[in-house]
Amino acid sequence: MFRCFACFLLVSFVAGSASAEYYTLRVLSRSGKPYSANVLQFTPDSKQVLFSSGKGVMVVAVDGFRVQHEQSITPFTIAVTRDSKQALMVSTRATQAMNLTTGQVANIRWRLPPGVVGLRYDEEGGKLLVSSVTPGSPADEAKIKVGDEIVATHEFGERRNLLGRGEKATTAALQGPAGTNVGISIIPRGQRGEKRIDMVRSRGEIVGDTVRLLPPLARRDGVPVTIFTKDDYYVFLDAASGEINSIIATEEVKPSGLRGVSPDGKWFAVVAERRQRGDTRFMVEVFDLATRRRVFSIPFDDSFQETKFSADSQQFLIGSHDSIYVLDLGEREFTKQINLGWKPTMRIDADSEDGDSPKGPVGWWFKESSGRSPHPLLTTFDMTADGVLAIGAPSGEVTLWSATDGSKIRQVEPPGEHAVEEVRISPDGKSIAYYINGTLTLDSVAVDSVTGESDEDDASQPKSDALPDDAAAKE
Repeated sequence: MFRCFACFLLVSFVAGSASAEYYTLRVLSRSGKPYSANVLQFTPDSKQVLFSSGKGVMVVAVDGFRVQHEQSITPFTIAVTRDSKQALMVSTRATQAMNLTTGQVANIRWRLPPGVVGLRYDEEGGKLLVSSVTPGSPADEAKIKVGDEIVATHEFGERRNLLGRGEKATTAALQGPAGTNVGISIIPRGQRGEKRIDMVRSRGEIVGDTVRLLPPLARRDGVPVTIFTKDDYYVFLDAASGEINSIIATEEVKPSGLRGVSPDGKWFAVVAERRQRGDTRFMVEVFDLATRRRVFSIPFDDSFQETKFSADSQQFLIGSHDSIYVLDLGEREFTKQINLGWKPTMRIDADSEDGDSPKGPVGWWFKESSGRSPHPLLTTFDMTADGVLAIGAPSGEVTLWSATDGSKIRQVEPPGEHAVEEVRISPDGKSIAYYINGTLTLDSVAVDSVTGESDEDDASQPKSDALPDDAAAKE
């Protein structure tokens, strides 16, 4: 258990017509050094906040912002069950389940289930020929026949040529975790043309010269937590049982970057650099977790800081240097770009006394159009079901925006000396939590009570046609 040096502050104020409360918790070492944040999230019932830092994880009650439980585990991923009773936490050392009522922790042990395609082969005349096919196996369902020649496999977006490679290399290429996709290129017996067949590995094992099929992986509808393995697979564990729910390998992008699972547990999306050597461009791949197959991919031509799914699971949002891009999963295209208080055509007078231009809560202003803000405007973000965005900036500012029309609603935290590391809005829209330089803050003002309101106009800031002018805020 770790020691959290905490300072509780309570401030009452009025936002619109709703009174609100403001609390802080400090997470510092004995030398006063702040710990970096790993995870910040609310439970689905909005009653608790889970926070993981470089020192440990703590569970905080929203009511009074009291620390309820602390553990020394430092998870980089946390998934909470829909009933808010348990959290599955994944760190580099262990996977653990925490009872959010008692704080008790149990270790979860898991391993990748072995998978097979259900065929055996012999090397004859320089060829790898299928010698047997297990009934009911993926190879049997794909109608692979004895005597067909195996020439290549396809996985991770790459073709692995097996001509002249021998049985050992072929076995390694065909085997993999159960539930993962693999393509096999064969030349059917008595034919000339090469044919590619895609299949999903079944759970099974090889005993001597026999392929034995085992019961398939159970598919659960619970909340999954994502783990990336050294074998380049994404593994999804069920938050309630800790058992494997799905396994996926990306095709066109590298197994890195940022990813997310939709709230309904149906979609998995990842944005990363492309796999092709020398290609440094980015791409988004979207997968169906039930079928484990890729649904579509689309290029992405900007940097990325954080990703989120919308509450209805229909949109995948990517926070970049200065904008939020909205990928519509139904349309399979980016349908909106929300610029955070700036526009590529925005300019200021070249004779301005401040040659670098003023830095205000609305955004950054610059002399020449460069296609993007010269300074980053986003480090983290979150969004409510009603389309209210909470933006955390490198300047330390926290603001609320409308995802519908791209207008700024209000400022939650003014700019400071340190960047916002994490920001989250509670599912019920009544609280905002954010972490800056060792201070975890809870602002209990209802997000929906300020929707449609705006900050006061800042007379010191030049106006722009990037977004509608902010109206005076209600005190």
